[in-house]
Amino acid sequence: MNSETSTNVCLWCGEVRVLRNITAHERQFPSDAPYSQTYSICSNCGSISASQSIEDLASHYPTSYYAYRKAHDNRLVRWMRGTRARSLTLRSSFAGRLIAFRTGTPADLAAFARLTTVSTSRILDVGAGMGRLLRDLSYAGYSELLGVDPFGPTDAGPPRLVRSHVHELQDHWDIIMYHHCLEHVERPSEELGAAAQRLRPGGRVLVRIPLVDSDAFERYGTRWVQLDAPRHRAIPTARGMALLAARHGLRVVDEWRDSSAFQFWGSELYLRDIPLQSERALPKVVFGRAQLSNWQRIAAELNVQNRGDQGAFVLESALSPAERSSVSR
Repeated sequence: MNSETSTNVCLWCGEVRVLRNITAHERQFPSDAPYSQTYSICSNCGSISASQSIEDLASHYPTSYYAYRKAHDNRLVRWMRGTRARSLTLRSSFAGRLIAFRTGTPADLAAFARLTTVSTSRILDVGAGMGRLLRDLSYAGYSELLGVDPFGPTDAGPPRLVRSHVHELQDHWDIIMYHHCLEHVERPSEELGAAAQRLRPGGRVLVRIPLVDSDAFERYGTRWVQLDAPRHRAIPTARGMALLAARHGLRVVDEWRDSSAFQFWGSELYLRDIPLQSERALPKVVFGRAQLSNWQRIAAELNVQNRGDQGAFVLESALSPAERSSVSR
């Protein structure tokens, strides 16, 4: 049974201003009695926050959760993924560009590639799951990699994966990444504050996250696929993300939207009461290739308009080292 406590404080801007409440249900996994979660919408920044905290969040991350699915890369796959990642991040090559063109580039790798790094950059991936992105970077030649995940596997690596939290780490990093992770934590302010304290001079935080100020949330409401109750504890607007960063002496130096057709076909499955993790959740069968292609085109247009349902934010410290150490967590 879940043990809960209630709060009306916006987890992004810190204000106690509730515009209205909405109630969403577990829809990703089939259930005869789906869990329900109430969220408060902040009238100050428009972000949403879970109104009740959950002590046993681990129970909502079964082994079938997508981030914890094992993958086994053979030698050819390792070469292809490493060549693609190296071409995008460290040095360009015809083979890498060709592979990226033929296979596509995962959004997390594409976002990472926008950062300036070298092979010895110290990189921390928070919410790393099975470490897929870190494996790509390892194949590409990066050597200083660590993945942490409170519910993930432990692995001697490389790359090394540990079941831990950022605030439990003692090291400092050039890049700290949150790829669709920050919305899962009960206290995103404490999480981002800990990350800010663990940046090396000149270091950056990369946050990729669903966004409420989007066409998909306005269109689908509580059946928006990226609401994902109860795992998603708090989802910001772009303004909410910037306000949270500022509370910890960080500033947004780059941002963009990177949503995909998933915002449509996932939400449309929920309108049909089809759980995402079910045998009936077959987008090509349910909707057809033409519809999926059209949704991908619309997603690209929404990204340009800053209306896509997920985005990326690059944050860096706006404070001196002395000022940073005094910022409240």
